[in-house]
Amino acid sequence: MEINDGSAIKSTKENLNVMQYVCLLCEDRFQWESHLRVHLNVHTDEKPFQCVVCDKQFNHQGNLNRHIKTHSDNRPFECTVCDEKFKRLDNMKSHLKSHSKEKPFECTICSNRFRYKGDVTRHMKRHIDEKIYECTVCSNRFNCKTDLTSHKRSHIDEKLYDCSICDNKFKTLGNMKQHLKSHSNKIPFQCTICSKQFKQKRFLTKHIKLHNE
Repeated sequence: MEINDGSAIKSTKENLNVMQYVCLLCEDRFQWESHLRVHLNVHTDEKPFQCVVCDKQFNHQGNLNRHIKTHSDNRPFECTVCDEKFKRLDNMKSHLKSHSKEKPFECTICSNRFRYKGDVTRHMKRHIDEKIYECTVCSNRFNCKTDLTSHKRSHIDEKLYDCSICDNKFKTLGNMKQHLKSHSNKIPFQCTICSKQFKQKRFLTKHIKLHNE
């Protein structure tokens, strides 16, 4: 909408203390002509006030001020996919990769690709001949700390995971979950030769070997 600034301004200069500048479009009054000219932006498509954080534009300084308060949690950079916010722009850009299938970091040994540099760095340690991580129980050595951590679990005698049905105990959560299937009425694994059904895949595998023999 085009506005003739001259026709939209009405001055009543008889008393300088009153709000002498009147917007003829909405009847709002202003003490200074400069304030009225700024106000006229609300009646046009012009948006001269821009946020320095996210580049959004507004037609009035007050609207910009209210918008800036949304950045007051010190996390001004918002993911355009999931709305998660970040303090730094580079952190937000790094997060965006989690929404992408792009894997720019490649292992120079086996050509596996990864989204993040830290992932390829940890992966490449698996190719290192020097095994710097030693088990304090059996002296086995590993070239990756995560492998050592996984190995140490084999030395744990304590069975931390209880079956809620029969009170059997297991060393690992995976073993306990596998055991729970024995209490289920479902028999999902079926032999393709004789149609016999089994609750667990390992029982089916053993059964198939009998046919092979």
